[in-house]
Amino acid sequence: MDTGTTLCLVDDALVEAVYKAIPGSKYDQTQQGYIFPASTTADNLPEVKLAIGDSMVTFQKEDLGFADAGNGMVYGSIQSRGSMNMDIYGDAVLKAMYAVSFACLTDSTSTLMHS
Repeated sequence: MDTGTTLCLVDDALVEAVYKAIPGSKYDQTQQGYIFPASTTADNLPEVKLAIGDSMVTFQKEDLGFADAGNGMVYGSIQSRGSMNMDIYGDAVLKAMYAVSFACLTDSTSTLMHS
């Protein structure tokens, strides 16, 4: 989880599976990411579940679109993590859950999550 990151950055196989399930979506070289038609209805968007620890968080369909990409297209909020060896779940994922951090007097922090 990274509150300083807006998008959900994951491995290419997941990214490709998400956008393969959205009619009219494509990788846009100019945008350097996946885009899909702004007219796509929620029933044409896939259900995406992400693992966080032992829990599964369902990505909210209305959060699959991040920003206007022009020409009737939307830049997707799930994109490739590139060559990084870990996923980064940004604000797009945090919207689907409650996260409360309890700072202790020690050097550790515990996080309670509920979706």
